[in-house]
Amino acid sequence: MRRVFIGLFIALVAFVGSAVFAQGVDKKEAEAPSKKEAALEAEVVDKVKLLLSGYEYFPTRADLTRATPRAYEALEAIAEDGAALPSMRTRALDALGLYDEKAEVALILERILAEEKLEDVYLRHAVTSSMKAFGQQALPWVAPFLSHTDVQLRLSAVYAVGHFGGSVGKEVLQQRIEVERDKLVLERIQRFSF
Repeated sequence: MRRVFIGLFIALVAFVGSAVFAQGVDKKEAEAPSKKEAALEAEVVDKVKLLLSGYEYFPTRADLTRATPRAYEALEAIAEDGAALPSMRTRALDALGLYDEKAEVALILERILAEEKLEDVYLRHAVTSSMKAFGQQALPWVAPFLSHTDVQLRLSAVYAVGHFGGSVGKEVLQQRIEVERDKLVLERIQRFSF
């Protein structure tokens, strides 16, 4: 009898948990196939590329979402496409910074930074987008770039942490004052930490 009660209790908890989770998920999102189930179509990527190609215009998150609800996936594909123009790749990384509070984008940016497979120029944009979109939440995956061997990447990390990291970001930068040896980087750290 006790096992039956425990089994029913576990089933009830699982049901209530899934119901609570489902309340926070849009019905279309809940019914949408996963990334693995539905490959990103070339026309979806092309729509996003068209939006990114404007010379004097940068799309908003609303613009990207109107083009396709899978825009952030297209941005990821463009950013990691070695055959794409460098300007298109950096604009895709910059556009990922528009997706604050989007868990899937946080995972994309965190993975890009953790793997460090992209060239430093692209990592700089990923660092800035991470902090812009996720602020202090992104500090664990951005802070290691404050000690990166590439000075430009360190400068980008200092700017992103100082500008978007809030009071915790400023504390992180203050800790770097003792160990940073490059005068320019040190000067930038001091601008944000005081």
